[in-house]
Amino acid sequence: LKVSAHVDTVTDYRIALKAGVNEIAHLPGYYIDLNDDPHKYELTEEDAKETAKRGVWVDIAPVAFEYLDPQSPSFKPEVEKRTDNVRVRNLKLLKRYKVKIAFGSDRYGSTPVNDVIYLQKLGVFSNLAMLKIWCEDTPRSIFPNRKIGLLKDGYEASFLVLDGNPLINFGEVKNIRLRFKQGYFLDALK
Repeated sequence: LKVSAHVDTVTDYRIALKAGVNEIAHLPGYYIDLNDDPHKYELTEEDAKETAKRGVWVDIAPVAFEYLDPQSPSFKPEVEKRTDNVRVRNLKLLKRYKVKIAFGSDRYGSTPVNDVIYLQKLGVFSNLAMLKIWCEDTPRSIFPNRKIGLLKDGYEASFLVLDGNPLINFGEVKNIRLRFKQGYFLDALK
């Protein structure tokens, strides 16, 4: 079975790596309060190298999203700035060492769409890289033995048709026109 560990600090992250997990859920520092030391959430180059070497997936899920969403009554701009500084630093480090990244949400009853749009605004990955992580890598991390996430012969025909081009405007990922699951037109079932 695949083993996933939820982490908060970089110490948690290192313990999970040493324990031999397959996936680390969350990036250290998903919420850094004003009286919290940001350094306890910062990954090192050695952490990133070891993660890549072991082939461990890191599932980026912002978790404390309500504190980072300007539309939320719980929004804290100072916390957002501190958290984003560490998040961007950690993501750039993982990207540099080609660590396997997946996207997810840690909010029950919610898809990761708002989390992914939030992460895209950080500017670490291009729109194309964001789509590849979300549409190709994430499904393969969840279902490693299935042929999914690509439009190729022999792969499951599960895909969305969007109204606009997310390579130009990433927000178009919310404008779904058609849905197909294993070749079946889902909207026709309504």
